[in-house]
Amino acid sequence: MMKTKVESSSRVNKKFKNWTQELLTVFGPGVTYDNGLGFRKRYLFSRPVTRIRLLDEVEFDRALSRNGYAFLERGYEPPWESYEALEEGEAVNFTEFFRGLRQITLEMNPGCWRPILRYGRIGPTLDYDTEILLCPTRISSLADEIRNRLPEVKPEAVERLLFRVVLTHEIGHHFTLANYSAFDVVTIIKNRDLNILEGLANWFAHAVLPKEERWVLAEHATRLDISRRHYLYFKHSDISGLLDIFFSGTDYRKAPAALHKIIGGKMNLNGSRLVVETNFDSVAMDWSGKGGMIIAGGEIKGLATMNRGVFISPRIQLLIGRFPKEAIVVANDILNIADYEQLPENVKILPRDSTDLAEIIRRHMSKDVKTRIRSILDETGLESVADS
Repeated sequence: MMKTKVESSSRVNKKFKNWTQELLTVFGPGVTYDNGLGFRKRYLFSRPVTRIRLLDEVEFDRALSRNGYAFLERGYEPPWESYEALEEGEAVNFTEFFRGLRQITLEMNPGCWRPILRYGRIGPTLDYDTEILLCPTRISSLADEIRNRLPEVKPEAVERLLFRVVLTHEIGHHFTLANYSAFDVVTIIKNRDLNILEGLANWFAHAVLPKEERWVLAEHATRLDISRRHYLYFKHSDISGLLDIFFSGTDYRKAPAALHKIIGGKMNLNGSRLVVETNFDSVAMDWSGKGGMIIAGGEIKGLATMNRGVFISPRIQLLIGRFPKEAIVVANDILNIADYEQLPENVKILPRDSTDLAEIIRRHMSKDVKTRIRSILDETGLESVADS
């Protein structure tokens, strides 16, 4: 059990403090990581979270504005292309790496983790305390938004499960960052690559929580910034190199190169429309938020975290994450559905004997691109998409 002080505002329902204390009982001294390829390693918490505070909205906003280390309210979300040229083990110059990028403010943020520095006679000491701030009111509002998209979960359970997800996400920041000294943590805060830090925090939540919370996390992630959806790639990849950077005291400047090793085989669609007669052999992701379109006559290797678009193929090897209603997926077979137990209406598996997608796509490939797309969409019952 993690020994952490829990404080709750008088204006916060007592159930949230009970849920916090209940969750803390499941955490031991660390987490065992198994990459599925024979690598297995135990990663330990270097210290417990000092304090968790449950605040109403006014108190939460006041606490963030009063403290200069409100950890991940803002940061950098580099585009996919920023990592392409990095060599394995390379240490980046963050001034150059972030040049031309604007810091973003994370949307729908109901919590944060932060270090509380200790000061001696000559300045900050190497040791420090940590705290997590949570706003249960915001978590309850977010639960209302996703409740109807989670048929796998009882509606009355969604609020509690999402609270557990958000709290575990913040403990994930502590898990990965509290191994560093106070000096190093301050340096990381000044150079926040949200793709890495937010991705790891959600990866931790996915790794330690049971399946119902994982469904809630995946549905919640469809509404979040791309940086907080990177865990969807992490959980299907070998991230031992990235974890080792944070747990061995390795230079944080090497983390972007470690991220590139994880995401290097994936393709940012960036609004592109691709129609191929055979296979789409990459894992398509929506880093830009513009969505895209893939029509593949053979198969699609993988689809991940699409904001919008249309994706049609006889076979999809891997469906990663959950998909908002603006993203339509149509296939005869999906071999691995990672984050659903019950598919929503916008993810359709059509019987091959009545709708042979390979044959439909082959029949229209000789037409010009615009007509080809329209004809395929029409014949698969997506006429309204063809008109958009």
